[in-house]
Amino acid sequence: MELYRSHEIDCAAKRSSLGKPTARWRCYLSIRRVDEERVKHYEVTVTTWTIDSARMLGLLYAREHIDAVFGIG
Repeated sequence: MELYRSHEIDCAAKRSSLGKPTARWRCYLSIRRVDEERVKHYEVTVTTWTIDSARMLGLLYAREHIDAVFGIG
């Protein structure tokens, strides 16, 4: 779990297809504002080498989504 701009982000990745040399991964994101109970769920597909890279790209997507909501960047 990661804390970013008063939001908790949780990312889980699972391989969706095997490729050479990269694979496609599904990232399951849960984003929750710290002072709210409601959790928003997102699913993103990324293409990368490892599961760690997939999680990092999923977290990057979540950060960009939060920044877009706040009108930053």
